[in-house]
Amino acid sequence: MASAPFPVLATNLRSDLPTQRWALVEKRGVRVLVLGVLWDLALVWPGWELLDPLASIRSTLAEAPPHDVFILLAHLDVSRAQALAAHLPECDLLILGHHHLVLESPSWVGHVPIVQAGHRGEAVGIVTLTESGLANYTVHRQATPVRPRSVWPAVVLLLLVWVLWPRS
Repeated sequence: MASAPFPVLATNLRSDLPTQRWALVEKRGVRVLVLGVLWDLALVWPGWELLDPLASIRSTLAEAPPHDVFILLAHLDVSRAQALAAHLPECDLLILGHHHLVLESPSWVGHVPIVQAGHRGEAVGIVTLTESGLANYTVHRQATPVRPRSVWPAVVLLLLVWVLWPRS
């Protein structure tokens, strides 16, 4: 993990792993704060402490630098993600992982869109956010899935595509 060319986010994990609680990406003057949470799957590893996701998000948001957009990466099942989103109306986008689902359209909790584009490169989700929130979400499936060694590069790719995508 230490040699990963991107930050490994674990907002609610305390361990000796080289992780960060948040990352801030700025492009074209827009500051995007990205947090990442896990659920109780991490308890299998001795020496790790998994904290409550909502409490961890709240404390991290209080400490994080000013930002214009808040994106949450979450390794949660859909029902847990929906429950979490209900308490985070300030979240602009929740990118989900765990069940390896391809959500063809966002699942909405209030004004928080939840998206997931499968796993292991089977699809790429393209999200367009505007000042008003989610403007568009499309899923592009591969005829032959790409098989990355980890899901996080795909998640980071999704985020980078969103940040770097030209806007008119």
